Amino acid sequence: MDVENRYSAPDHLMVTLRQLIHEELDVPTDRLGPDFDLREEMDVDSLDFVEILVAVEERFDAEIPDASASSIRTLRGLHDALADALSRRAH
Repeated sequence: MDVENRYSAPDHLMVTLRQLIHEELDVPTDRLGPDFDLREEMDVDSLDFVEILVAVEERFDAEIPDASASSIRTLRGLHDALADALSRRAH
């Protein structure tokens, strides 16, 4: 099963996150499944991760709380934290 079919279609958040991670880390999008560990598989340090978070927040005009951001390891975790941030923004 490809990555696109693991999430409800269309999941524009996941598609956009995959593209953004591809642009930031130069990782082929076909490697970016929901359980892709950003910190371990790409050896992303804290500064790189903050840059990714800033890019995500700017792209979606949302703020992921520091408490949530510190626990993000996977693309799924980033997706879920962003979805929560967008949900809070809508209220």
